[in-house]
Amino acid sequence: MTDTPTPTATATPTQTHTPTQTPTHTQIPCVGDCDGSADVGINELIRAVNVALGQLPISSCGAADRNRSGSVSVDELVAAVGNALNGC
Repeated sequence: MTDTPTPTATATPTQTHTPTQTPTHTQIPCVGDCDGSADVGINELIRAVNVALGQLPISSCGAADRNRSGSVSVDELVAAVGNALNGC
């Protein structure tokens, strides 16, 4: 009697999904600190409100836009007031 080799299954390569990086928004460390002085003054709060109202461009106080959405929302103004009262 002669042994006949039995064919075995051949491994089939599987595709591997390579995830792409999802852009994340960088949070502003001190919301409302328009001049980068590590505190929020009344003049900066007024500037942030004017940005929120569309009276000034976002570039005049980018620090008021905590989530980098391109606009200043009420919650960002509240955060700026909190930073003015309590510090950054």
